[in-house]
Amino acid sequence: MSLDSPRLRRAPFPPGTNSEKADAHLAGVDIVAGIMHFRFLALAATGLLALAQNTAAQTQFKYPAAPTNNQVDDYNGVKVADPYRPLENPDSPASQAWIEAENKITFDFLKRSRNATESRNG
Repeated sequence: MSLDSPRLRRAPFPPGTNSEKADAHLAGVDIVAGIMHFRFLALAATGLLALAQNTAAQTQFKYPAAPTNNQVDDYNGVKVADPYRPLENPDSPASQAWIEAENKITFDFLKRSRNATESRNG
């Protein structure tokens, strides 16, 4: 699109308006628009921050410790730690206990969330 395109031309000012006045008016409009945009962004950021803090305060979880060990594998002379190797067997008692504890946290949270949503929606 060229600069001479009708879409890029300024709207005409009434006859008798000099170009300096028109430029000053447009500059003032740009300043006001910039201030309004900044105020909107500041308000939106404040709202999001308040929401995030409120949500964080309500969802403090105590996660269970995952079963670990001191497993280190050697791949062509490169030692690679694999402390969560016990979780590779989901049927082991340690993995089962950890999975059940994680599920309890998850399902309790989901139940509270559903109850809160239902009470807000009536």
